[in-house]
Amino acid sequence: MNFTDAGGATMATKRSDNDIIAQQVASFEPTAQATIIEAMLADRTPTRTAPTIPERTLLQRIEVEDDTPLVVTPSRLLVRAEHADRAAKLLNAHAPGWSDPSPVVCDGGIALGLVRFVAPSDAALTTDVLDLLWDAGIEANFSYITPSGPFVKGGENTPEHPTGTVPRWGSRSTARSGMGVRIAVIDTGINCDKTTWGRAWLRGITRNAKNRDRLNALGGAILDAGAGHGTFVAGIVRQVAPDSLVSVYRALDSEGIGTEESVACAIMQAAADGADIINLSLGTETYKDRPPVAIEAALEAIPDHVVVVAAAGNQASERPYWPAAFKRVIAVAALDEHGDPASWSNRGPWVNMSTRGAGVVSTFVHGLESTARDPHPEDFRSTRPWAMWSGTSFAAPQIAGLIAVGSQGRTAREAAADLVRSGSHVADFGATIATPLTYRDS
Repeated sequence: MNFTDAGGATMATKRSDNDIIAQQVASFEPTAQATIIEAMLADRTPTRTAPTIPERTLLQRIEVEDDTPLVVTPSRLLVRAEHADRAAKLLNAHAPGWSDPSPVVCDGGIALGLVRFVAPSDAALTTDVLDLLWDAGIEANFSYITPSGPFVKGGENTPEHPTGTVPRWGSRSTARSGMGVRIAVIDTGINCDKTTWGRAWLRGITRNAKNRDRLNALGGAILDAGAGHGTFVAGIVRQVAPDSLVSVYRALDSEGIGTEESVACAIMQAAADGADIINLSLGTETYKDRPPVAIEAALEAIPDHVVVVAAAGNQASERPYWPAAFKRVIAVAALDEHGDPASWSNRGPWVNMSTRGAGVVSTFVHGLESTARDPHPEDFRSTRPWAMWSGTSFAAPQIAGLIAVGSQGRTAREAAADLVRSGSHVADFGATIATPLTYRDS
């Protein structure tokens, strides 16, 4: 049976919210993740004959003994600038042919304090190279991608139509609504085309060529796996803090994949633009759990008063998930639909807070899901496309919004500290915070 939503789109047979959540969180299982990653690598591994898709990040697999493989940017190594000369000598003594170091400079001329080396071949980029540099006291790492995208959005964890009552624009506007607080969302960008969101939940958010979510790198109505992620996250922020000043920065492509440098540069730009709070619904694990140097450099460079909130990841692991695991960052884990710690959420002593991440409902984009990615593809071609999605990506912006609401008349850092104190503490999940979202299931 099909039905038509309020925006005029024909949708598939209704399923309960609980059925949707169960389907989505099943994709966090390791076997499902492995399948997603294999498909992702097959689509993005560079070859001499296969054409590449513009705006898509190419990927390389690096095998790690007794651990899961790493997915990184091909042939690229990042090193702190002060170590550039020593690193060059060691690299070329180990395997001649490495490029000269080149400074990593963001758009607008912002320097990250890093240099980039290019390996003589993909095969030369190994964990042995990293160990060689670290043993010499040189901070370096691969150019990690931010795989919250592929780790969250493939397989069964795709946006679905909610079956309950969605919030009404203006229903949360109060004196404590985040008025004047600047929140930066660093994600896939934003897209309000063919929807009314630009006049309602997402009004006032700048949309331009630099932050536009392209939705499909090849064009057409079929949405890429990460399409709409930034629009969804921005909508969560606005549901919690409707009068906040939201800016969206595109650091990930429409598959939800971006380089460590692109995220670091967006952090720097957001801070330069005056952000009080930065939301990062993205992340990665790293070789030997070492902190990624580009994001570390960006966090060191931004003003202390800027609060950074990040998703803790969905691998049911205690391993550090970066950037959430930085002490400078508020790490947000997920609670399930019952308000209990989610079995699939990352956790650990590095997690600061948690709130609902299962079955979160927010603003989505206009388009069709691919039958190749989703056995239950949805039609979001309406003027008010709401979607339900699951993951720590959608817990983090609720916390960012609550910090903004609590920042009236004081700093965001003070508001964040009070929010931590207000929650009930659960081991490895930090302060548990009741979801501020008003969606009610059917």
